[in-house]
Amino acid sequence: MAGSSLIEVVKRQAIATFTKLAGGISSNFEDNLSKLTGLMNKVTSDDVNLDECLSSDCSEDANAPVAYINIHDDPNLSIGVFVLKKGARLPLHDHPLMYGILKVIRGTVHIQSYSILTNPDVREQETLSASKSDLHPSEVGLTKDTLYRPVVLLAKKEPASLIGEKDSACVLSPLVGNLHEIHSVNGPAAFLDVLSPSYNTDIPGVGPRPCRYFKELECDTVSQSEIERRPLRKLIRISPPPDYWSCSLPYKGP
Repeated sequence: MAGSSLIEVVKRQAIATFTKLAGGISSNFEDNLSKLTGLMNKVTSDDVNLDECLSSDCSEDANAPVAYINIHDDPNLSIGVFVLKKGARLPLHDHPLMYGILKVIRGTVHIQSYSILTNPDVREQETLSASKSDLHPSEVGLTKDTLYRPVVLLAKKEPASLIGEKDSACVLSPLVGNLHEIHSVNGPAAFLDVLSPSYNTDIPGVGPRPCRYFKELECDTVSQSEIERRPLRKLIRISPPPDYWSCSLPYKGP
């Protein structure tokens, strides 16, 4: 629509892409997702008035290493900006049965992603191609019994990436790249983030959709060189790391 800001166009496309996703993957989902990713590739810090947002104090804790700027939130999706101080990180966490798109709009981040394997006996490429509609919550370690208890996941460790403002957006699916850890590099950084569904929704038959934190299980019997050659890792759920917390900043963009 003429006269609409880029971030408003992104929001409309995100709504068109994800609003009916709960009913299963539609025939035009991939096209809509591609359009959304293409739009996000164009977003800069100016499109969300990032500097003006940063001029406000964090409402809860000015010392928080991470701030979140909420742009849009409904049961189908959330859109916001994460701002990481120099040396800050988002610890390794998952996005249960969710899609996500991340576009760096300030600085550089280091991203280490993992792709969940639901069946190690199935060929890797077949497992990783599974879509959201193919999955049951228990396949990603989510049941009523395990919702708040430790769980171990088998995952493929993806190549680490340095992502800056000129790089394309990163996309995660319910399986591919669904867990990641994000560090700011050589200074503060910020990225626009679209997630669907929102964390504040229920997983049918399970309960509230958690954001779970993980760490790699160490293997003392395998040499470091062998570990680097083997992409599969066991990840164990841990309590939220004490060095990570966040605060909120008001959105002052269009």
